[in-house]
Amino acid sequence: MAEAAAPSALSVGGVVIPSNGDPGSADVFPGCRGTTFEGKWIPEILAPAANIVLPHGTDKEIEHHYYGKIDDLPRRYARLHGTSFAGPIVLGVAACLWQARPEWTSQEMKSALIESSIQQPGWTDLRAGLVSVRAALGSTPSATRRDHGIWPRQPWTVLRSLSVASRLGMLGDSDPEHVIAAILSFVGDENALPDNVLIPFRTCLRHTDPRVRAAASCALAMGRSSINASEIIEAFRDDSPFVRAAIISLLRKHSDLWTECTTALPDLFNDTNPDVRYAALQLAVQMADPRMACAILAGLEEDARANRISSFATRRNALEAITAHRLEMTPPYRHGEPFYSDDLRASRLDLARRWNEWIREEWLPERA
Repeated sequence: MAEAAAPSALSVGGVVIPSNGDPGSADVFPGCRGTTFEGKWIPEILAPAANIVLPHGTDKEIEHHYYGKIDDLPRRYARLHGTSFAGPIVLGVAACLWQARPEWTSQEMKSALIESSIQQPGWTDLRAGLVSVRAALGSTPSATRRDHGIWPRQPWTVLRSLSVASRLGMLGDSDPEHVIAAILSFVGDENALPDNVLIPFRTCLRHTDPRVRAAASCALAMGRSSINASEIIEAFRDDSPFVRAAIISLLRKHSDLWTECTTALPDLFNDTNPDVRYAALQLAVQMADPRMACAILAGLEEDARANRISSFATRRNALEAITAHRLEMTPPYRHGEPFYSDDLRASRLDLARRWNEWIREEWLPERA
């Protein structure tokens, strides 16, 4: 989601166009959705993300492709799935439009695509519509989107030209936006953070605005700060998912604090926010602490049942890192198979049950 979260990027979600070609009855393709740190909603526009036929691989790869023996397609073509294909479709639409409207700026193009997209009642949760070349071609970009305004990089560039002392002075500003800008102006340095910013940034971890707390956590993660385990554990309980995700990133750099945080981190393995949950499980893979095994295992079957495939895969990776044991999915994944298919869901549920049995019956008794 990182690339799509960029304020200037056009984030693309997906739909599954049925065999009759009617967009009105298209299902939503699973994918990221939500509000970013800057307040941007993702996705902003939709495109087909399933049953995409493209040139693909060698004859041998096509032979073993999930749909290889089902589809009647030209040689070395295959059916593929994913929002990775929805994005290029929107890019192709933009290229066609720029041929017809070469005077449009990138902001006007983005405006025209979003505002002319076709909405359907079944997609209300996505708050986005399907891209349409015809509708966009006949549209007039809104005046507000024609104005470039300030690009996200501009404040960062301006602040970077100021002295460290001047930027630190902004941390006491009453406007949280100014404080955030000052903190993030230190992010991106090839060198470590200056020593004189560490204490002020740690103070910002207790700021009343959660965005300031998150920004301070991100900045502190850039270098070796003197943060302690109690500050990290307190941030684990923060109401803001941005703060919880940022503090996990910080802890990733502080392996000296992993032991002290081992009992608190598992609380985030079932966090209500999927990004926080995923980040916590990724850190568990790195930590590979046996004391977390049961907490990781506890959510494996539920992740499989709910088709949370990223969390499921990361739990599995963490269990393998902790136990040095591997269990294969049966039947295994076949290239080209839709990740959210009923067959794969059943395979994941079976794998979750086998992990539970192995941990309870073999691994735990050996450690007793």
